[in-house]
Amino acid sequence: MEEKLPGRPIRIIKSVEDKNLGVFSEALYKTCSGDEEAVLVLKKIERAFNADPDYELLHNLKEHASVSFRNIHTQQEVRFFPED
Repeated sequence: MEEKLPGRPIRIIKSVEDKNLGVFSEALYKTCSGDEEAVLVLKKIERAFNADPDYELLHNLKEHASVSFRNIHTQQEVRFFPED
């Protein structure tokens, strides 16, 4: 009988940086059961921010293993990245 090893949990971290105020914060956004779920969550985040006219894309999941956006009004940068 073949045993299947459980996938390692992947945490999605939300990083927010406001260069105008000199403020930086990181927080756990979501814990995923593995790589596949983490990629799906990052794609969902990317679609949501792309649909928001207040944010511009800095880089997408195809360019890096993360997604990053900037608020066009406040210049605050928001980044989501995986961490295991």
